[in-house]
Amino acid sequence: FGDSLIGTVLPAKEDGSPDDTASKRFVTIRTAEVGEAAAAPFIGAKKGDIVSIDLKALYGESMEDIAKGLNTSVESLGEDFQTTQTFTVNRLLRVGKAPLDQTLFDKVLGPGAVDNEEDFRMAFRSAIADQADKASEQRLLNDILSATLGQNEIYLPEDWVIRTIIEGAKEDEKPSEEDVRKYYHERHANEMRVSFVTTRILEQAEASITGDDVRERVSQDVRQTYMQYGMAEPDENAVQKATQAYLEKDENAQNVFRSLERERLASLLLNAAEVTVQMVSLAEFRRVDQAGQQNQIDQAGQQNQPDQLGQPEQLDQSEQVETTPAE
Repeated sequence: FGDSLIGTVLPAKEDGSPDDTASKRFVTIRTAEVGEAAAAPFIGAKKGDIVSIDLKALYGESMEDIAKGLNTSVESLGEDFQTTQTFTVNRLLRVGKAPLDQTLFDKVLGPGAVDNEEDFRMAFRSAIADQADKASEQRLLNDILSATLGQNEIYLPEDWVIRTIIEGAKEDEKPSEEDVRKYYHERHANEMRVSFVTTRILEQAEASITGDDVRERVSQDVRQTYMQYGMAEPDENAVQKATQAYLEKDENAQNVFRSLERERLASLLLNAAEVTVQMVSLAEFRRVDQAGQQNQIDQAGQQNQPDQLGQPEQLDQSEQVETTPAE
């Protein structure tokens, strides 16, 4: 248990304030995992606070440990990277034990889903098993896509990828070509290759994602959210209003679209593939999953060798990682 602080890491200016001109890195810091000394600066912190942090104290002395803690690569940090940075608190989650009562049952599983501790534990174990199944399914899907890319070389010119990145950015957040080239990473091209392959497979199977599919998924999520807050039968007008508001942001719609694409692709491929199931421990699965991710990165670098790219670096598109209170 403990606090989880979700926020952005930026270099510090001479006056100690965050350097907003630098690339933001989104991270989650869990005070229970970093030790008392490293957690000390966060005691009493609240949303909007800016804290000076020592990345060595948080993640370890080596640049490899720091890069892992920031969800990036050593190369992307650069030679002049300073380990004293600023952390702006965007969100604070406090996790603690909750009483096993009906309030908790309704909040976690939905109103009226269970009414006793035994059924709650059984349903909770089932939910954890479902998550493990999805993670395993995602790993298999990634392996299939990786094999497909390995058998079908798709060369993408670096200039075209960089131009696409710039054109796809929001008007008020468009990076310069110089910045994109500085932080360009081959995985951006690989994401495009995966998108091309995914779209083609779904088109051939006549299973492409539509706007109605996206809207229906968001509506389902909105209904589920209302149910978690005690509304067993949410007002449909309110559901549709919330759905429309969420989809007004193009980024939200694109994220849902990509998620649905991968789900549908997984369903198609898993139904067509001959899968041998093997039981492994969580630690072993994580090892296999990390090895698979590294293999995809290595394979991506091989696909664009004609461009003679320099050391891979990361564009400022870090994913924000959030945690949910495990009450």
